[in-house]
Amino acid sequence: MCRIARLLIWPAKQSGYAASGGGAVTFAGAVADLAAPFDLAGTGAGFTVEFSFVPADSRSGSLSYTGAGGGATMSGTGTYTISGDEPGPLLLSYENEGCTNVGGCRANSGEITLTPIGG
Repeated sequence: MCRIARLLIWPAKQSGYAASGGGAVTFAGAVADLAAPFDLAGTGAGFTVEFSFVPADSRSGSLSYTGAGGGATMSGTGTYTISGDEPGPLLLSYENEGCTNVGGCRANSGEITLTPIGG
């Protein structure tokens, strides 16, 4: 079978998702498999954070994060859901309760865009 026919019949396999966007925290990174644990790095005004996502299934799960900046440390836990149709882009929405060593605790939320890589 010629190469063009194979490309039309068997499209290239998607190799995960590129994470981007956010609000107070801007995310960047890649997610290979939405049904397996993954980490994403984030940055905000004078701080960095590392979010760890643990799926319950390919569309929801729990999260935790730690971060620091400007003499403050922060951490939190929460949940997330993923909406949108495959292959995407998809939208990861999260809610968490986070605390800092200098400002107490508060509820936070945000969204991360997941754009297909390859395919």
